[in-house]
Amino acid sequence: MEMKKCIYIVLLISSFFSCKKITDNNNYQTDKENVHVSEYKQVKYVDKDISDKIKIFKFKDKETTIEYADFTLFGLAGNNKFNVYKSNYDLDSGELDLLRFDYLNQNIYLVSLDDYAYKTYHAYSVENDFVHYLGEIHFDLGQEIEKIKDPKVSFQISRNDNDINIKQFINDKFHHSNSFAIKKSLLIYKSYSDIDEYINGKSLTEKKIPLNSNEEFFNVQILDEKISVKTKSDKKVLSNSELLKVNTNCPQAEVDIVQKDNYFTIEKYNCDNTYYFKEYVTFKYLNGLFLYKYDVEYTDRRDPDKEIPTKKMTVKNFGEMKFEDVTDYFLLTLRQDK
Repeated sequence: MEMKKCIYIVLLISSFFSCKKITDNNNYQTDKENVHVSEYKQVKYVDKDISDKIKIFKFKDKETTIEYADFTLFGLAGNNKFNVYKSNYDLDSGELDLLRFDYLNQNIYLVSLDDYAYKTYHAYSVENDFVHYLGEIHFDLGQEIEKIKDPKVSFQISRNDNDINIKQFINDKFHHSNSFAIKKSLLIYKSYSDIDEYINGKSLTEKKIPLNSNEEFFNVQILDEKISVKTKSDKKVLSNSELLKVNTNCPQAEVDIVQKDNYFTIEKYNCDNTYYFKEYVTFKYLNGLFLYKYDVEYTDRRDPDKEIPTKKMTVKNFGEMKFEDVTDYFLLTLRQDK
């Protein structure tokens, strides 16, 4: 009788741990199922062209360019401008092509360099006008070419949070996989009003920007990485380099200046760990040039559709502040002030 009891207890304990293992496995499977992986679909360009050294790839929704001199320039339309981004990799030898893969508003571009058996791809991620250089994919098809006359390379791209996985296939057979983390955005190297200005070589960020030489109160220029203001009444030239500064981990969009009567507003993009934001720094000229108001529009980095009220600050918040005394740190303290 005692022996039967012992056997029963052993079977009961064994059954308990067996059920727990199944439950744990089921929980693990459920956790894996909750991981959201985005699959990208390839989008082919409808035409391509060459203008001097600029290769133009025409997609249905936009045009993308590749230019190589001593470095590579990746051109892309965005925010009503045509922006060019600089990367230090070589495209000196081989046949150049561009592959694009889309998921919702996210794009992956592969700049392809085909040198017979050697394949090189430089990967970019583009989302909400922010451009990231992911890295290089390189492999040698020498052995495959000996076996297969015309090996076809294809890709399968997926994303999990900020990680991009790019699988390469040769004739539909898995060959290799590369993973890249989306990190720091590329700075805009040069900005143009449209692709035609880029092709014609008239960069907005290269030339002086006098807004209107006939304005009654002052002229404003962006020159030598400073904002310079020449007042008409006393002919003084005021300058400030602090107003062009942004967080170095953010994409640096072109700075715009809007002028009306005796006011002008500096518009620029910036970010922190939580938000992307656009700053509007307005100055008023009246017996001197003073900060008039400071507005900030926020976009949540993880939830771009989340509604966040614009922060508005005036002289009541920051007091009398001369143009030349406004610093990047001063604006930071205003943003952090609750």
